[in-house]
Amino acid sequence: MMILPRSRTTSSEGVKRKGRAAVVARALKREQRRNLADRDAAILAAASCKEADLEGFADFAAGISMNDLD
Repeated sequence: MMILPRSRTTSSEGVKRKGRAAVVARALKREQRRNLADRDAAILAAASCKEADLEGFADFAAGISMNDLD
């Protein structure tokens, strides 16, 4: 069994701590994004029943020719 010098073990422990902190930070950001997405989905679900008239507008807009945009 090889014993590493103290300087090497200390630096590797620092890297592990930084690595763990990065993993935790990414997980927290992912959880925040998920919570925001859940909130947005709830808002859209509540609004969709009020805005059923937008379906007619979407059909109308889909039928408009946009050849002049090329």
